[in-house]
Amino acid sequence: MKKIKALLAAVLCVTVLLGTASMPASASEPYPESEHFYANNFYGEWEYDYGKDTEGLYITFSKDTYTELGDVYYEIVFDPENGEVDVKDVIEEGYSHKVGDFISVFDSDENLIGVYQGGKLGGMTIYVPGRSFKITLTTDSTVTGYGFRIDSVSETIPDGVGVVRVHLPGGKIEYKPVLCNQGNEAEWGYSDYAYKMYSGEAVIGWKYPDGSEYYYKGWGGALYSFEVTESKLYDVYAITTAVALNPEDVYSFANSGEYFNVNGENNYYMTKEDHLRLLASVCITGATIPLALPAAITSVVLLAYPNFDWAGSCIGFANTVCLQKAGILDVVSTQEGATCVSDLLPTEDLISLLNYYNAQSAGGFLPKNKALIPNTKEYTRQLKKLYESAEKGNVVLFEFFPVGTQDIFELYHGFSISGAYTRPDGVHVILYYDNNAPEYATQGVAEAMYISPDFSEIDITWYCAPGEAAFVWMDDFECYKSLDINNEYSPIHFHISLIKHIFEVLWEWITTYVFGIFKKN
Repeated sequence: MKKIKALLAAVLCVTVLLGTASMPASASEPYPESEHFYANNFYGEWEYDYGKDTEGLYITFSKDTYTELGDVYYEIVFDPENGEVDVKDVIEEGYSHKVGDFISVFDSDENLIGVYQGGKLGGMTIYVPGRSFKITLTTDSTVTGYGFRIDSVSETIPDGVGVVRVHLPGGKIEYKPVLCNQGNEAEWGYSDYAYKMYSGEAVIGWKYPDGSEYYYKGWGGALYSFEVTESKLYDVYAITTAVALNPEDVYSFANSGEYFNVNGENNYYMTKEDHLRLLASVCITGATIPLALPAAITSVVLLAYPNFDWAGSCIGFANTVCLQKAGILDVVSTQEGATCVSDLLPTEDLISLLNYYNAQSAGGFLPKNKALIPNTKEYTRQLKKLYESAEKGNVVLFEFFPVGTQDIFELYHGFSISGAYTRPDGVHVILYYDNNAPEYATQGVAEAMYISPDFSEIDITWYCAPGEAAFVWMDDFECYKSLDINNEYSPIHFHISLIKHIFEVLWEWITTYVFGIFKKN
Protein backbone atom coordinates (compact mmCIF):
# COMPACT_ATOMS: atom_id res chain seq x y z
CA MET A 1 0.00 0.00 0.00
CA LYS A 2 2.84 2.38 0.88
CA LYS A 3 4.48 1.59 -2.46
CA ILE A 4 1.24 2.40 -4.31
CA LYS A 5 0.87 5.71 -2.45
CA ALA A 6 4.48 6.59 -3.21
CA LEU A 7 3.96 5.76 -6.88
CA LEU A 8 0.81 7.89 -7.08
CA ALA A 9 2.61 10.77 -5.39
CA ALA A 10 5.45 10.51 -7.89
CA VAL A 11 3.03 10.47 -10.84
CA LEU A 12 1.18 13.48 -9.41
CA CYS A 13 4.46 15.34 -8.92
CA VAL A 14 5.57 14.67 -12.50
CA THR A 15 2.16 15.74 -13.82
CA VAL A 16 2.34 19.03 -11.95
CA LEU A 17 5.89 19.66 -13.12
CA LEU A 18 5.01 18.96 -16.75
CA GLY A 19 1.95 21.19 -16.55
CA THR A 20 4.02 23.97 -15.03
CA ALA A 21 6.71 23.64 -17.71
CA SER A 22 4.17 24.19 -20.49
CA MET A 23 2.68 27.30 -18.88
CA PRO A 24 4.02 30.80 -19.53
CA ALA A 25 5.85 32.54 -16.73
CA SER A 26 3.79 34.90 -14.60
CA ALA A 27 4.47 37.70 -12.17
CA SER A 28 4.90 35.23 -9.32
CA GLU A 29 7.56 33.24 -11.23
CA PRO A 30 11.16 34.03 -12.22
CA TYR A 31 11.66 36.40 -15.13
CA PRO A 32 12.62 34.86 -18.51
CA GLU A 33 16.33 34.12 -18.77
CA SER A 34 18.52 32.30 -21.28
CA GLU A 35 21.39 29.96 -20.47
CA HIS A 36 24.76 31.62 -19.86
CA PHE A 37 26.53 31.12 -22.17
CA TYR A 38 23.97 30.00 -24.76
CA ALA A 39 24.68 27.31 -27.38
CA ASN A 40 25.30 27.60 -31.12
CA ASN A 41 22.52 26.66 -33.57
CA PHE A 42 19.93 27.37 -30.89
CA TYR A 43 16.37 28.67 -30.94
CA GLY A 44 14.30 29.29 -27.82
CA GLU A 45 11.11 31.10 -26.76
CA TRP A 46 10.15 32.54 -23.37
CA GLU A 47 6.71 33.93 -22.49
CA TYR A 48 5.81 36.11 -19.53
CA ASP A 49 2.46 37.28 -18.16
CA TYR A 50 2.34 40.12 -15.64
CA GLY A 51 -0.62 38.60 -13.85
CA LYS A 52 -3.03 41.49 -14.20
CA ASP A 53 -4.25 43.87 -16.89
CA THR A 54 -2.06 46.90 -17.51
CA GLU A 55 -1.48 49.39 -20.31
CA GLY A 56 2.10 48.26 -20.82
CA LEU A 57 5.24 46.87 -19.21
CA TYR A 58 8.74 48.28 -18.75
CA ILE A 59 11.28 45.44 -19.08
CA THR A 60 14.78 46.11 -17.76
CA PHE A 61 17.58 43.79 -18.89
CA SER A 62 20.75 43.10 -16.92
CA LYS A 63 23.98 44.82 -17.89
CA ASP A 64 25.39 41.36 -18.74
CA THR A 65 22.93 40.85 -21.61
CA TYR A 66 24.96 40.31 -24.77
CA THR A 67 24.95 38.29 -28.02
CA GLU A 68 27.28 37.87 -30.96
CA LEU A 69 27.15 40.83 -33.32
CA GLY A 70 25.84 39.99 -36.79
CA ASP A 71 25.60 41.61 -40.20
CA VAL A 72 21.82 41.82 -40.57
CA TYR A 73 19.36 43.85 -38.50
CA TYR A 74 16.05 42.40 -39.60
CA GLU A 75 13.24 40.35 -38.15
CA ILE A 76 14.18 36.71 -37.78
CA VAL A 77 12.06 33.58 -37.93
CA PHE A 78 12.96 30.00 -37.04
CA ASP A 79 12.08 27.22 -39.46
CA PRO A 80 11.48 24.16 -37.26
CA GLU A 81 11.28 21.77 -40.23
CA ASN A 82 14.87 22.04 -41.42
CA GLY A 83 16.49 23.87 -38.53
CA GLU A 84 17.59 26.83 -40.61
CA VAL A 85 17.20 30.41 -39.46
CA ASP A 86 16.09 32.76 -42.23
CA VAL A 87 15.98 36.54 -42.37
CA LYS A 88 12.72 38.10 -43.49
CA ASP A 89 12.58 41.05 -45.86
CA VAL A 90 16.32 41.19 -46.54
CA ILE A 91 16.69 42.12 -50.19
CA GLU A 92 20.42 42.78 -50.43
CA GLU A 93 22.14 40.04 -52.37
CA GLY A 94 24.11 37.64 -50.20
CA TYR A 95 21.92 37.89 -47.11
CA SER A 96 19.60 34.95 -47.61
CA HIS A 97 20.43 33.62 -44.12
CA LYS A 98 20.99 35.17 -40.74
CA VAL A 99 24.53 35.99 -39.63
CA GLY A 100 24.97 36.52 -35.89
CA ASP A 101 22.84 35.92 -32.77
CA PHE A 102 19.63 37.85 -32.14
CA ILE A 103 17.18 38.54 -29.32
CA SER A 104 13.66 39.39 -30.49
CA VAL A 105 10.90 40.86 -28.30
CA PHE A 106 7.19 40.54 -29.15
CA ASP A 107 4.05 41.84 -27.47
CA SER A 108 1.06 39.67 -26.54
CA ASP A 109 -0.35 39.99 -30.09
CA GLU A 110 2.89 38.72 -31.67
CA ASN A 111 3.79 42.22 -32.91
CA LEU A 112 7.56 42.59 -33.16
CA ILE A 113 8.86 45.25 -30.75
CA GLY A 114 12.48 44.96 -31.82
CA VAL A 115 15.44 42.76 -32.77
CA TYR A 116 18.61 43.27 -30.72
CA GLN A 117 22.18 42.02 -30.84
CA GLY A 118 25.55 42.68 -29.25
CA GLY A 119 25.19 44.78 -26.09
CA LYS A 120 22.18 46.74 -27.36
CA LEU A 121 19.93 45.46 -24.55
CA GLY A 122 22.57 45.46 -21.80
CA GLY A 123 21.26 47.57 -18.91
CA MET A 124 18.44 48.88 -21.10
CA THR A 125 14.70 49.21 -20.46
CA ILE A 126 12.19 48.61 -23.26
CA TYR A 127 8.46 49.24 -23.28
CA VAL A 128 5.97 46.58 -24.43
CA PRO A 129 2.23 47.38 -24.61
CA GLY A 130 -0.14 45.00 -22.84
CA ARG A 131 0.23 42.60 -19.90
CA SER A 132 2.46 39.96 -21.51
CA PHE A 133 5.38 39.54 -23.88
CA LYS A 134 7.51 36.93 -25.63
CA ILE A 135 11.28 36.78 -26.10
CA THR A 136 13.11 34.63 -28.63
CA LEU A 137 16.82 33.90 -28.98
CA THR A 138 18.19 32.64 -32.30
CA THR A 139 21.86 31.78 -32.80
CA ASP A 140 24.03 30.71 -35.71
CA SER A 141 26.86 28.16 -35.85
CA THR A 142 29.71 30.33 -34.55
CA VAL A 143 30.52 32.42 -31.45
CA THR A 144 28.27 32.60 -28.41
CA GLY A 145 27.62 35.18 -25.70
CA TYR A 146 26.08 35.64 -22.29
CA GLY A 147 22.54 35.74 -23.65
CA PHE A 148 19.94 37.71 -21.72
CA ARG A 149 18.64 38.15 -18.18
CA ILE A 150 15.76 40.36 -17.03
CA ASP A 151 16.27 42.32 -13.82
CA SER A 152 12.77 43.77 -13.47
CA VAL A 153 9.33 44.05 -15.07
CA SER A 154 7.14 46.98 -14.02
CA GLU A 155 4.00 48.79 -15.14
CA THR A 156 5.54 52.12 -14.07
CA ILE A 157 8.66 53.89 -15.35
CA PRO A 158 11.69 52.61 -13.40
CA ASP A 159 14.00 55.03 -11.62
CA GLY A 160 16.75 56.34 -13.87
CA VAL A 161 14.78 55.69 -17.08
CA GLY A 162 13.15 58.29 -19.29
CA VAL A 163 10.59 57.13 -21.84
CA VAL A 164 10.20 58.95 -25.13
CA ARG A 165 6.74 58.56 -26.66
CA VAL A 166 7.03 59.06 -30.43
CA HIS A 167 3.88 60.33 -32.15
CA LEU A 168 3.74 59.32 -35.83
CA PRO A 169 1.13 60.09 -38.53
CA GLY A 170 -2.05 58.06 -38.53
CA GLY A 171 -2.16 57.88 -34.73
CA LYS A 172 0.76 55.44 -34.55
CA ILE A 173 2.73 55.66 -31.28
CA GLU A 174 6.08 54.07 -30.42
CA TYR A 175 8.01 54.08 -27.14
CA LYS A 176 11.77 54.62 -26.84
CA PRO A 177 13.03 54.21 -23.24
CA VAL A 178 16.39 55.86 -22.53
CA LEU A 179 18.60 55.33 -19.46
CA CYS A 180 19.07 58.64 -17.63
CA ASN A 181 21.82 57.42 -15.33
CA GLN A 182 24.12 56.64 -18.24
CA GLY A 183 23.89 60.15 -19.66
CA ASN A 184 22.08 58.95 -22.79
CA GLU A 185 20.41 61.35 -25.17
CA ALA A 186 17.25 60.62 -27.10
CA GLU A 187 18.06 60.58 -30.80
CA TRP A 188 16.71 59.10 -34.01
CA GLY A 189 18.82 57.78 -36.85
CA TYR A 190 17.95 57.77 -40.54
CA SER A 191 17.36 54.03 -40.45
CA ASP A 192 14.54 54.45 -37.93
CA TYR A 193 12.23 57.04 -39.41
CA ALA A 194 13.89 59.30 -41.97
CA TYR A 195 11.56 59.94 -44.92
CA LYS A 196 9.48 56.83 -44.20
CA MET A 197 5.84 56.86 -45.20
CA TYR A 198 2.92 56.91 -42.79
CA SER A 199 -0.62 57.51 -44.12
CA GLY A 200 0.56 59.37 -47.21
CA GLU A 201 3.08 61.54 -45.38
CA ALA A 202 6.84 61.31 -45.00
CA VAL A 203 8.59 62.02 -41.69
CA ILE A 204 11.09 64.86 -42.23
CA GLY A 205 11.91 65.87 -38.65
CA TRP A 206 10.81 66.13 -35.01
CA LYS A 207 9.25 68.55 -32.59
CA TYR A 208 10.80 68.03 -29.15
CA PRO A 209 9.35 68.54 -25.63
CA ASP A 210 11.02 71.94 -25.25
CA GLY A 211 9.29 73.18 -28.44
CA SER A 212 12.40 73.07 -30.62
CA GLU A 213 12.26 71.50 -34.06
CA TYR A 214 14.79 69.38 -35.90
CA TYR A 215 14.77 68.58 -39.62
CA TYR A 216 16.89 65.87 -41.23
CA LYS A 217 20.09 67.41 -42.46
CA GLY A 218 22.03 67.14 -45.68
CA TRP A 219 25.47 68.39 -46.56
CA GLY A 220 27.06 66.89 -43.46
CA GLY A 221 24.55 68.06 -40.87
CA ALA A 222 24.56 66.04 -37.64
CA LEU A 223 21.54 64.51 -35.94
CA TYR A 224 20.06 66.70 -33.25
CA SER A 225 19.21 65.03 -29.95
CA PHE A 226 17.84 66.18 -26.62
CA GLU A 227 18.97 65.20 -23.14
CA VAL A 228 16.80 62.92 -21.01
CA THR A 229 17.31 64.04 -17.43
CA GLU A 230 14.38 62.63 -15.46
CA SER A 231 12.41 59.45 -15.04
CA LYS A 232 9.31 60.59 -16.89
CA LEU A 233 7.44 60.45 -20.20
CA TYR A 234 8.71 62.73 -22.99
CA ASP A 235 6.40 63.38 -25.97
CA VAL A 236 8.04 63.85 -29.37
CA TYR A 237 5.96 64.64 -32.47
CA ALA A 238 6.89 63.81 -36.05
CA ILE A 239 7.08 66.67 -38.55
CA THR A 240 5.80 65.47 -41.92
CA THR A 241 5.27 66.56 -45.50
CA ALA A 242 2.76 65.29 -48.05
CA VAL A 243 4.13 63.24 -50.94
CA ALA A 244 2.83 62.53 -54.44
CA LEU A 245 3.96 58.90 -54.48
CA ASN A 246 3.07 56.31 -51.85
CA PRO A 247 4.87 52.98 -51.35
CA GLU A 248 2.21 51.11 -53.34
CA ASP A 249 3.00 53.34 -56.35
CA VAL A 250 6.56 52.04 -56.63
CA TYR A 251 8.00 48.74 -57.81
CA SER A 252 9.18 46.42 -55.06
CA PHE A 253 11.66 44.38 -57.12
CA ALA A 254 15.24 45.34 -57.84
CA ASN A 255 16.61 47.12 -60.88
CA SER A 256 19.51 44.78 -61.54
CA GLY A 257 21.24 42.66 -64.15
CA GLU A 258 19.25 39.68 -62.93
CA TYR A 259 16.19 41.04 -64.74
CA PHE A 260 17.82 42.94 -67.58
CA ASN A 261 20.37 40.56 -69.08
CA VAL A 262 20.11 38.52 -72.29
CA ASN A 263 21.98 35.24 -72.80
CA GLY A 264 24.11 35.85 -69.74
CA GLU A 265 25.20 39.31 -70.87
CA ASN A 266 24.12 42.66 -69.44
CA ASN A 267 22.31 43.63 -72.63
CA TYR A 268 18.88 45.19 -72.41
CA TYR A 269 15.95 42.86 -72.93
CA MET A 270 13.11 43.91 -75.22
CA THR A 271 10.41 41.87 -76.96
CA LYS A 272 10.00 42.07 -80.72
CA GLU A 273 6.69 43.91 -80.33
CA ASP A 274 8.13 46.62 -78.09
CA HIS A 275 11.15 47.01 -80.32
CA LEU A 276 8.82 47.58 -83.31
CA ARG A 277 6.99 50.19 -81.25
CA LEU A 278 10.31 51.87 -80.60
CA LEU A 279 11.14 51.91 -84.31
CA ALA A 280 7.73 53.39 -85.09
CA SER A 281 8.40 56.16 -82.57
CA VAL A 282 11.69 56.94 -84.33
CA CYS A 283 9.95 57.11 -87.71
CA ILE A 284 7.37 59.55 -86.36
CA THR A 285 9.66 61.86 -84.44
CA GLY A 286 13.25 61.28 -85.50
CA ALA A 287 13.50 63.55 -88.51
CA THR A 288 11.55 66.57 -87.31
CA ILE A 289 12.32 67.30 -83.69
CA PRO A 290 15.16 69.62 -82.64
CA LEU A 291 17.53 67.64 -80.45
CA ALA A 292 20.70 68.04 -78.49
CA LEU A 293 22.01 65.27 -80.78
CA PRO A 294 21.28 65.13 -84.54
CA ALA A 295 18.15 63.13 -85.29
CA ALA A 296 20.12 60.52 -87.24
CA ILE A 297 22.40 59.80 -84.28
CA THR A 298 19.44 59.59 -81.93
CA SER A 299 17.73 57.13 -84.25
CA VAL A 300 20.82 54.92 -84.27
CA VAL A 301 20.88 55.03 -80.47
CA LEU A 302 17.28 53.87 -80.28
CA LEU A 303 17.74 51.17 -82.93
CA ALA A 304 20.75 49.74 -81.08
CA TYR A 305 19.22 50.17 -77.64
CA PRO A 306 18.36 46.52 -76.85
CA ASN A 307 22.06 45.64 -77.25
CA PHE A 308 23.42 48.35 -74.98
CA ASP A 309 25.75 46.99 -72.32
CA TRP A 310 24.22 48.95 -69.43
CA ALA A 311 23.50 47.97 -65.85
CA GLY A 312 19.74 48.40 -65.61
CA SER A 313 16.61 50.34 -66.47
CA CYS A 314 16.33 52.93 -63.71
CA ILE A 315 14.69 55.53 -65.95
CA GLY A 316 12.28 52.91 -67.25
CA PHE A 317 11.21 52.26 -63.67
CA ALA A 318 10.73 55.98 -63.03
CA ASN A 319 8.94 56.55 -66.33
CA THR A 320 6.35 53.85 -65.79
CA VAL A 321 5.78 54.87 -62.17
CA CYS A 322 5.20 58.48 -63.22
CA LEU A 323 2.94 57.53 -66.14
CA GLN A 324 0.87 55.22 -63.95
CA LYS A 325 0.48 57.99 -61.36
CA ALA A 326 -0.43 60.52 -64.09
CA GLY A 327 -3.14 58.19 -65.43
CA ILE A 328 -1.51 57.93 -68.86
CA LEU A 329 -0.44 54.29 -68.59
CA ASP A 330 -2.24 51.47 -66.78
CA VAL A 331 0.79 49.29 -66.12
CA VAL A 332 -1.06 47.50 -63.31
CA SER A 333 -3.40 45.89 -65.86
CA THR A 334 -0.47 44.14 -67.51
CA GLN A 335 -0.63 41.38 -64.87
CA GLU A 336 -3.75 39.59 -63.74
CA GLY A 337 -4.54 39.99 -60.05
CA ALA A 338 -2.31 43.03 -59.49
CA THR A 339 -3.99 45.91 -57.67
CA CYS A 340 -1.08 48.37 -57.59
CA VAL A 341 2.42 48.79 -58.99
CA SER A 342 4.09 47.11 -56.01
CA ASP A 343 2.11 43.91 -56.78
CA LEU A 344 3.77 43.49 -60.17
CA LEU A 345 6.33 40.74 -60.77
CA PRO A 346 9.37 41.14 -63.06
CA THR A 347 8.05 39.07 -65.98
CA GLU A 348 9.58 39.33 -69.46
CA ASP A 349 6.67 41.41 -70.74
CA LEU A 350 6.98 43.92 -67.90
CA ILE A 351 10.77 44.13 -68.20
CA SER A 352 10.36 44.77 -71.94
CA LEU A 353 7.88 47.56 -71.19
CA LEU A 354 10.26 49.15 -68.69
CA ASN A 355 13.05 49.03 -71.25
CA TYR A 356 10.82 50.55 -73.90
CA TYR A 357 10.26 53.59 -71.70
CA ASN A 358 13.92 53.61 -70.74
CA ALA A 359 14.81 53.82 -74.44
CA GLN A 360 12.32 56.62 -75.02
CA SER A 361 14.05 58.68 -72.37
CA ALA A 362 17.58 57.60 -73.32
CA GLY A 363 16.91 58.83 -76.86
CA GLY A 364 16.21 62.25 -75.42
CA PHE A 365 13.63 63.22 -78.01
CA LEU A 366 10.60 63.57 -75.76
CA PRO A 367 9.94 67.20 -74.82
CA LYS A 368 11.25 67.97 -71.36
CA ASN A 369 12.77 70.75 -69.34
CA LYS A 370 16.55 70.81 -69.24
CA ALA A 371 19.26 72.33 -67.07
CA LEU A 372 22.37 70.60 -68.24
CA ILE A 373 25.18 72.91 -67.17
CA PRO A 374 25.53 73.69 -63.44
CA ASN A 375 26.26 77.14 -62.05
CA THR A 376 24.36 79.00 -64.76
CA LYS A 377 21.32 81.27 -64.62
CA GLU A 378 19.15 78.76 -66.53
CA TYR A 379 20.29 75.93 -64.25
CA THR A 380 19.09 77.89 -61.22
CA ARG A 381 15.80 78.76 -62.92
CA GLN A 382 15.05 75.14 -63.86
CA LEU A 383 16.05 73.89 -60.41
CA LYS A 384 13.60 76.30 -58.82
CA LYS A 385 10.85 75.27 -61.26
CA LEU A 386 11.49 71.58 -60.51
CA TYR A 387 11.27 72.19 -56.77
CA GLU A 388 8.08 74.24 -57.03
CA SER A 389 6.45 71.52 -59.14
CA ALA A 390 7.28 68.81 -56.62
CA GLU A 391 6.18 71.07 -53.73
CA LYS A 392 2.76 71.39 -55.39
CA GLY A 393 2.37 67.61 -55.28
CA ASN A 394 3.29 66.75 -58.87
CA VAL A 395 5.15 63.55 -59.60
CA VAL A 396 8.38 64.43 -61.43
CA LEU A 397 10.72 62.36 -63.60
CA PHE A 398 14.32 63.29 -62.75
CA GLU A 399 17.48 62.27 -64.60
CA PHE A 400 21.02 63.35 -63.81
CA PHE A 401 24.65 62.70 -64.60
CA PRO A 402 27.90 64.02 -63.12
CA VAL A 403 30.03 66.62 -64.84
CA GLY A 404 33.76 67.08 -64.63
CA THR A 405 36.14 64.17 -64.28
CA GLN A 406 33.60 61.34 -64.06
CA ASP A 407 32.31 59.39 -67.03
CA ILE A 408 28.79 60.54 -67.95
CA PHE A 409 27.60 56.96 -68.54
CA GLU A 410 29.13 55.72 -65.32
CA LEU A 411 26.58 57.44 -63.09
CA TYR A 412 23.75 58.41 -65.44
CA HIS A 413 20.70 57.70 -63.33
CA GLY A 414 17.02 58.48 -63.01
CA PHE A 415 14.26 58.22 -60.45
CA SER A 416 10.83 59.59 -59.56
CA ILE A 417 10.47 62.59 -57.23
CA SER A 418 7.78 62.18 -54.60
CA GLY A 419 7.73 65.32 -52.45
CA ALA A 420 9.49 68.54 -51.43
CA TYR A 421 9.77 70.94 -48.51
CA THR A 422 11.96 73.80 -47.26
CA ARG A 423 13.73 73.60 -43.91
CA PRO A 424 13.81 76.56 -41.50
CA ASP A 425 17.43 77.20 -42.48
CA GLY A 426 16.34 77.80 -46.10
CA VAL A 427 17.67 74.55 -47.58
CA HIS A 428 15.19 73.02 -50.05
CA VAL A 429 14.74 69.25 -49.89
CA ILE A 430 13.53 66.91 -52.63
CA LEU A 431 12.32 63.43 -51.64
CA TYR A 432 12.55 60.63 -54.21
CA TYR A 433 12.10 56.91 -54.84
CA ASP A 434 15.01 54.99 -56.28
CA ASN A 435 14.34 51.52 -57.69
CA ASN A 436 17.98 50.59 -57.28
CA ALA A 437 16.97 50.16 -53.62
CA PRO A 438 13.68 48.22 -53.80
CA GLU A 439 13.39 47.71 -50.04
CA TYR A 440 12.27 51.34 -49.84
CA ALA A 441 9.18 50.53 -51.90
CA THR A 442 7.62 49.11 -48.74
CA GLN A 443 9.37 51.32 -46.18
CA GLY A 444 8.84 54.72 -47.73
CA VAL A 445 10.80 57.39 -49.56
CA ALA A 446 14.28 56.22 -50.44
CA GLU A 447 16.49 59.28 -50.27
CA ALA A 448 16.71 63.05 -50.34
CA MET A 449 18.44 65.68 -52.46
CA TYR A 450 19.38 69.03 -50.96
CA ILE A 451 19.16 72.34 -52.84
CA SER A 452 20.91 75.51 -51.71
CA PRO A 453 18.61 78.36 -50.55
CA ASP A 454 19.35 80.36 -53.73
CA PHE A 455 18.74 77.31 -55.98
CA SER A 456 22.24 77.53 -57.44
CA GLU A 457 23.40 74.03 -56.41
CA ILE A 458 21.95 70.60 -55.78
CA ASP A 459 23.50 67.83 -53.69
CA ILE A 460 22.37 64.41 -54.94
CA THR A 461 23.22 62.30 -51.93
CA TRP A 462 25.59 59.36 -52.55
CA TYR A 463 26.10 60.32 -56.20
CA CYS A 464 27.41 63.83 -56.77
CA ALA A 465 28.79 66.62 -54.66
CA PRO A 466 27.00 70.01 -54.71
CA GLY A 467 27.48 71.76 -58.04
CA GLU A 468 28.62 68.63 -59.90
CA ALA A 469 25.29 67.32 -61.20
CA ALA A 470 23.69 68.15 -64.53
CA PHE A 471 20.02 67.22 -64.79
CA VAL A 472 16.90 67.09 -66.94
CA TRP A 473 13.35 66.74 -65.68
CA MET A 474 9.69 66.65 -66.67
CA ASP A 475 6.32 66.79 -64.91
CA ASP A 476 4.02 66.89 -67.96
CA PHE A 477 3.74 63.45 -69.56
CA GLU A 478 1.12 64.27 -72.18
CA CYS A 479 3.64 63.74 -74.98
CA TYR A 480 3.67 60.02 -74.20
CA LYS A 481 0.03 59.68 -75.24
CA SER A 482 0.95 59.87 -78.92
CA LEU A 483 3.32 56.94 -78.58
CA ASP A 484 1.94 54.42 -76.15
CA ILE A 485 -1.81 54.25 -75.58
CA ASN A 486 -3.10 50.91 -76.92
CA ASN A 487 0.00 50.67 -79.13
CA GLU A 488 -1.44 53.43 -81.33
CA TYR A 489 0.75 56.17 -82.71
CA SER A 490 -0.61 59.67 -83.38
CA PRO A 491 1.92 61.92 -85.13
CA ILE A 492 -0.55 64.82 -85.18
CA HIS A 493 -1.08 64.70 -81.42
CA PHE A 494 2.63 64.43 -80.85
CA HIS A 495 3.56 67.34 -83.10
CA ILE A 496 0.86 69.57 -81.63
CA SER A 497 2.13 68.89 -78.11
CA LEU A 498 5.70 69.37 -79.31
CA ILE A 499 5.00 72.74 -80.96
CA LYS A 500 3.08 73.84 -77.88
CA HIS A 501 6.00 72.89 -75.68
CA ILE A 502 8.52 74.71 -77.90
CA PHE A 503 6.44 77.91 -77.76
CA GLU A 504 6.10 77.58 -74.00
CA VAL A 505 9.87 77.25 -73.62
CA LEU A 506 10.52 80.19 -75.97
CA TRP A 507 8.00 82.36 -74.11
CA GLU A 508 9.62 81.47 -70.79
CA TRP A 509 12.99 82.51 -72.15
CA ILE A 510 11.63 85.76 -73.56
CA THR A 511 9.86 86.75 -70.35
CA THR A 512 12.79 85.65 -68.19
CA TYR A 513 15.77 87.01 -70.09
CA VAL A 514 14.54 89.52 -72.71
CA PHE A 515 11.87 91.24 -70.63
CA GLY A 516 14.20 90.92 -67.66
CA ILE A 517 16.68 93.28 -69.32
CA PHE A 518 14.04 96.00 -69.66
CA LYS A 519 12.92 95.49 -66.08
CA LYS A 520 16.46 96.08 -64.86
CA ASN A 521 16.74 99.25 -66.94
